[in-house]
Amino acid sequence: MTADTDIIHQELLEEAQTHLGHLLHFAVQKPDLDLKDEFIGRTIPLLHKNIKDLSPQERIDLWSTYNELSILLYPVTPESLEVAEDLNKDRKNRIRGVKGELQGLLGFLVFFVVLFVLAQGYSLVLEKTITNIDTLDKEYISLKESESTARTAKNDADEKSEPLLSILAKKKMNEDQTLLSARKACELIDFISTCSPKQDAENNASDSAQLQPKVIIETVKAVAALLNVLLLPLLLGFLGAIAYLARNTINQITSNSYIPSWPGRYSMRVLLGGLLGVMGPLLYSSDKIDEIGMNLLLFAFLLGYNVELAFSIFDRLITYAKDKIKAEPKPLTISSPSNPDSATEAPKPPTNPRPATPTPPDSGANNTG
Repeated sequence: MTADTDIIHQELLEEAQTHLGHLLHFAVQKPDLDLKDEFIGRTIPLLHKNIKDLSPQERIDLWSTYNELSILLYPVTPESLEVAEDLNKDRKNRIRGVKGELQGLLGFLVFFVVLFVLAQGYSLVLEKTITNIDTLDKEYISLKESESTARTAKNDADEKSEPLLSILAKKKMNEDQTLLSARKACELIDFISTCSPKQDAENNASDSAQLQPKVIIETVKAVAALLNVLLLPLLLGFLGAIAYLARNTINQITSNSYIPSWPGRYSMRVLLGGLLGVMGPLLYSSDKIDEIGMNLLLFAFLLGYNVELAFSIFDRLITYAKDKIKAEPKPLTISSPSNPDSATEAPKPPTNPRPATPTPPDSGANNTG
């Protein structure tokens, strides 16, 4: 048993000696790191000696030097230095996993950026269509009022005479433009809600009656709201998480502190960012973050980027709910049977109740004769 313990202890010392050499080699190449000559002079002999030849005091010095240099170079570790060396030399056998992780992160980034650009562009087209139809609708109402005024001014108004002729022409043009805009809106949302006019022989109604522009515009607004409140925050939550992972990975590679993570870490972080992004509209509508002063989409991105921001908001909401639950209860009230509307507080029991003392009988009441 003692021999096995000595072998394990010797292997740990050999590993510490190797790691100490890597750390010292990296430290002397950093111009901003001021290593004392005394520290270097004390460390170099420990690296060139055989582990079996080290005295007990030198073994203690080896561990203390390794610990001191690790603290000085944090977050750089011997493992991260090996990864950085492999990245520079492109060793195929050992770097395959690292490159696979980095390529997966890049694939995530490209995929969700493309999805966000497409969804954002689609949302902008829908909003432009909504604005156009709203403008035409307001113009149509104004033309109707002008037509009513012109007909009232002349009881025998002729539709072929001015000003009624111009008003009716503009009204007809407005109806045609509204119908055209409604058709374009149908083309935009046809894969979600079929609203195109039917071409069956049985349906002989006019296009305007079939399209029902007001119904279509409400459908378009519903689709736009779905995009702005659900899909875009979801994609921005994903992008926020990916932006955090990319920035963190770049910083680690730059500082030689990058170590491949355990499988699934990136996927879990991206999914968590999407979940927090979807929850952004719920938090945004709770009237608890008005003081932040940002729009919904930016807020969803920040929730995906910084998990601590989301959790701090959750903690504030939980504290607020606890304070509401722990509010002082109102005193119990008793309603009078004769007057139910009148309520009085329940009588409080006496603090120090005492038994009633009996009173002696009246002697005069017993003397009847």
